[in-house]
Amino acid sequence: MRMREQALSNACKNRGFTQCGKSYMRVVGDGVFQHILLGFKERLHTSAPGYSQFHRFEPRILIYLKSMYTRYDDLYISIDHTTGFSLTVPQFLDKQDAAFMGAAAEMERMLNEGLDILDRITSQHQIIEYLEPLVNGEKDVVPRYSTQLYDMYLYCEEFYKARMAIQTEFAENYFSNMSTSKRDPGQFTEKMNRFLDRAESYYERDRLTFPVHYEAAKARLQNNYEVNSCRLKELGIQQG
Repeated sequence: MRMREQALSNACKNRGFTQCGKSYMRVVGDGVFQHILLGFKERLHTSAPGYSQFHRFEPRILIYLKSMYTRYDDLYISIDHTTGFSLTVPQFLDKQDAAFMGAAAEMERMLNEGLDILDRITSQHQIIEYLEPLVNGEKDVVPRYSTQLYDMYLYCEEFYKARMAIQTEFAENYFSNMSTSKRDPGQFTEKMNRFLDRAESYYERDRLTFPVHYEAAKARLQNNYEVNSCRLKELGIQQG
C-alpha cells in the first residue's frame, strides 16, 4: 500500500497539487479548488482484502470540489482536515457510494481514473454539473438546490437555482424549529432566537439572486475569492 500511496503522491505533485500533510490541494481554471485528503480512517468492509479482527481500519480517500468564490473559514481549508461536502472515491467516480474495500484499491482507481477526471473539472459550471446530482437528490424527485452551490450558481448567473437554495434552507430551518415547539418550548425559544439572528443573512443572500442586484453579488464573489486566495497563499498552495 505504501508504494501505491507514494505513486499517488508523485502523480498529484506532477499535476500541480501542493502537499500539506496528508492533503493535496490546487486551484485550477476559473477558481476551482480541489482537495484530496488521504488521512481519513474508516472501517473496512468485512470482505475487503486483509480485513481481520486486528486490521479493521485503513485510510480512506476523500475528495472535495469547492469554489474559490465561496467563503470558507480557516477550518474549511486546513492542512489535514476539511469540513463540508466530501466525496468518497466510489461517489466521485461512480456517483454512488459503496463498501470500503481498502486504501490500495481506492488509490489505484485515483491513479487510473480519478486524477484524469479532476483535470477536466476546471470551471464553476463543471463543478455544478458534477455535484448537483449528489447534493440535490435524485433526478426523479423534486430537486433540492443546496446552499453549498449557492455562490457557484450566482457566478454562473443561475439566479433561480441560487434563490431556491436559500429559500429551501430558510423554510427547512423554520419548520425544523417549529417542530420542537410542542416537545420543548424552552428549546424552541432558543432555536428561534438563533434562527432570527440568521434571518438577515438569508434576506441578503436572497436579494443577491435578482439580476438587478448582480453588481453587489459580483462584489461578494470577488471578496470571497480574495479572502480564500490569501489563506491559500499562507499555506503555500499553488493557484492557477
